[in-house]
Amino acid sequence: MFKGYTLRNRLTIFFLMIISTLLIGSIGYVYIKTVMEGGSPTIIDALYWTVITISTLGYSNSGINLTSQAGELFSIFMVITGVFIIFVGIEIGVGPWFEEKMKKVVEKKGPAIPEKGHVIVAGLSELGEESVRELARRGISMVVVDPDAKKTRDMTEKNIPAVLGDPTREEVLSKARIKGASAIIITSDDSTNAFIALTARHMNRRLRIAASAAEKSSEKILRNSGASVVAMPEIISGEMLASRAIGEAEGARDIDGYLSLHQIQVDESSGMPGKRLSDIGKIEGVLPVGIRRSGDFIPYSAEITIKKGDILNLAATHDAVKRLKGGVV
Repeated sequence: MFKGYTLRNRLTIFFLMIISTLLIGSIGYVYIKTVMEGGSPTIIDALYWTVITISTLGYSNSGINLTSQAGELFSIFMVITGVFIIFVGIEIGVGPWFEEKMKKVVEKKGPAIPEKGHVIVAGLSELGEESVRELARRGISMVVVDPDAKKTRDMTEKNIPAVLGDPTREEVLSKARIKGASAIIITSDDSTNAFIALTARHMNRRLRIAASAAEKSSEKILRNSGASVVAMPEIISGEMLASRAIGEAEGARDIDGYLSLHQIQVDESSGMPGKRLSDIGKIEGVLPVGIRRSGDFIPYSAEITIKKGDILNLAATHDAVKRLKGGVV
């Protein structure tokens, strides 16, 4: 109910509720005690009765109570109001306070957040975790953002900078230093991805935003929200599985209109045999993924030496692929 409010706003609402209840209770007590019960209460009596009633202690000094039916009904109303305030107070006061404490614990124990040039991974879904592993394997500086304290704590234990919080909120992305980031990977559900993309694009106009999409219809929405790249993992995986099932050695799949996924058969004319994957990675427009050798897939490692007959898996521009096939290595 109060998710969109800051901690200060929540506490302000809580204190206003308490003050309003005290005023209503005191005024109601004075009116009923004076008009209906013929008493002559003081302001202190009225305030004392209100505090005792809304705190549900059920005890008051002799004479400082309401005995008429109207008074009893009013007392019931004030007790229910007091219980409501207690539970709401826990939600809007204690809850946010505990959340802030957890954030501070995670941020204090975790590694430092990079200043610039890093990649933000927003959302630790299975796809997000795979993205983290791939970035770590390549030695790329990153920051993870997720609202799950356990997941962010696991990241910090692996020496990966993490920010606890909702990545759709500007203050959370600010803690991840989004203004200095080079890219953000978004891997939540489609609607959440759109909100994150909008927020990220607003905060950093030069940011490269890569978002996943479960539905084809979400691609246009995500691009309109600011995404630079929209990938649909199921479609990409399905096409690659189909290609492998029918024994195709080469194929291409557009990722974002710039890079495509390719499988290239290595032969002598390419000049690649004897080269390492790190050498291929130095070519402009080429991002090696791994190689398939004798039916086994070997993921990227800088020291792997390419052999004749290998199937090279990479993301590259079409021009770069032409250069590779032409022996320009």
